[in-house]
Amino acid sequence: PSGKIPYSFAWQVQPAGVEHRLVQQGQPVTVHEPCAIVHCYTNKRLAGTGVPLPNDFGTELAVCVHTFTHITKIHAISRERGGLPHSGFGSRPESDENLWDFVLG
Repeated sequence: PSGKIPYSFAWQVQPAGVEHRLVQQGQPVTVHEPCAIVHCYTNKRLAGTGVPLPNDFGTELAVCVHTFTHITKIHAISRERGGLPHSGFGSRPESDENLWDFVLG
């Protein structure tokens, strides 16, 4: 064993807004702001599905790695109608299943 952690274990925190991801890359994570947690090896987002699963500790909600996006172009059209630019990155924003916040306890 080389002692190096494989890249398949790496995760990245990205802002919820696609248009802010390039600008905020490498910046500290803001508490109580929605963000996407991305698996670096597969580029899939961490998702909370809301499906209850019983286990040894009681019932917990299922978590998986899948990118949920909006199906239609309504989001882009509503942004353009409001005078905001659409994302130039060619990707649709994630839906609520993929958004997380960090909370200080």
